[in-house]
Amino acid sequence: MLIGHSIFEFLHPEDIERVRKMNARARQSTGVTTFAYRIRCRNGSYTWLESANRVIETPTGVQIISASRDVSERMGANDALRRSEEQFRSLVASMDNMVFSIDLNGYFMVYHPMPLSIYDTPFDSEVFVGKHYRDVLPTVFSSQLDEAFRVVISSLNTQQIDYRLEEGEDERYYSARISPMIGTNLKLLGATVVVSDVTETV
Repeated sequence: MLIGHSIFEFLHPEDIERVRKMNARARQSTGVTTFAYRIRCRNGSYTWLESANRVIETPTGVQIISASRDVSERMGANDALRRSEEQFRSLVASMDNMVFSIDLNGYFMVYHPMPLSIYDTPFDSEVFVGKHYRDVLPTVFSSQLDEAFRVVISSLNTQQIDYRLEEGEDERYYSARISPMIGTNLKLLGATVVVSDVTETV
């Protein structure tokens, strides 16, 4: 039973300080404060709750009214998605190729630059996320990507394009493979592009 006990007795140790801060914020707010936390069950395991808190004035003083719901399934799905994204980024970071994913409108979702190439920039790769590929990629590449991308999302067939770039006095040759990116329930999300430097093979 919770009656007669402080909720902090049942919170996950990692959530105690955060919940204290949220409660303090709720006391200073005139609206509803919502946050999620883990609470210990009778069997010793923890489950995720989401609480909407509101401060009210009573004859005996200030009280916090809280309405809570179990959000374990949602938090579990978020955690699985986060782990999946971390694994994908780790995989991409280990590759020598330039890899990026674009949504159906051509905006970067994930971007990993090719090491030691013309694509190197002083910016973190996160800077490119949310930008359109035409605003980032060289025109000679993006102009070919326009047509290839259109074919990929309309036919779901992988496309390949080859192009050349001048880097100072040198010329580099690249090959790009554009594949449909399919999500859950076979929903088309966009395309994944893998670019390889093939200069040594030309």
